[in-house]
Amino acid sequence: MIKLRIKNMVCPRCIEAVEEELQHLGFNPAKVTLGEAILEEQASIAQDKKNRLKTNLAARGFDLIEPDSGWYATAVKAALLHYLKRVEENKAPEKLSAFISKELQRHYGHISEQYKNEAGKTIEKTLIEFRAERAKELLTSNSTGLSVSEIALQLGYSSSQHFSAQFRKYTGKSPGEWRKNPGDRVSRELI
Repeated sequence: MIKLRIKNMVCPRCIEAVEEELQHLGFNPAKVTLGEAILEEQASIAQDKKNRLKTNLAARGFDLIEPDSGWYATAVKAALLHYLKRVEENKAPEKLSAFISKELQRHYGHISEQYKNEAGKTIEKTLIEFRAERAKELLTSNSTGLSVSEIALQLGYSSSQHFSAQFRKYTGKSPGEWRKNPGDRVSRELI
């Protein structure tokens, strides 16, 4: 089996696109998840085939990551998105550190150190940024109609005050001010 690391995969459509591209090039993907593809191939990939894969993935907005080149940043962000999704679904995941360790199958201290070296910020800061961007989406969505307290609860905050303080620190506005006069949103790829 061959494991590939792929940057900029942030949603289920990304998984489908990467899987489709792998199959198009004649690979046999055993499993494709956010940030990673496991191929059934037993031998290493020929350089010309690897270059075609790299080019085709780049055309779709993805980057094939060489070993030890940004893998932690990509893998942690994918795990954080998975964690946040589970929080929103009320599936009550364990503590963030335990969840990340389990997802990446490494010691959290090592993951945290490598992530900070690659991303230039802590895992917790990135989670706050993801939560704030999701909150912006919920605050401006006409279909949800959620109150600030409900959004705080949905995003896993212990209180609406804590949520509001973090949101204000990140955006410069309170959630209520944002709802009345929304600003720009930041793409998850840029966080």
